Amino acid sequence: MSIPKINNCDAAEYVDGLRLFNGANTFSENHIHLYIVYSYGYHFPMYIYDRNATMWFGNKDKYSVTTSKHQSQARPTQPVETWLDTNDMKLLVRQGSMVDFLFSKAKIVEAYRQEVVGS
Repeated sequence: MSIPKINNCDAAEYVDGLRLFNGANTFSENHIHLYIVYSYGYHFPMYIYDRNATMWFGNKDKYSVTTSKHQSQARPTQPVETWLDTNDMKLLVRQGSMVDFLFSKAKIVEAYRQEVVGS
């Protein structure tokens, strides 16, 4: 199955259907539990849908005028439940699910707590 090349003004329709697309400097990918929409490359995930959590995550950061336009064009019509910064969006992608993302964040907090308490 080939991934369709679309106009960015049609991206939201593809995003809502969790369908793969290639736009003008935008694209989407399926990972095991995640559907991810990018602007310009892997460095800026705009939206992530977690199929297990059945919720949308959005990138709250601003990158450029063009990326802001991409964010507007590709925004899902369903509510974006949680807004994360770019680093946390990339961590969510690396972890593969919101549950694993939260577990990873909890480990970071615990390590920090141990460092502070242990000092």
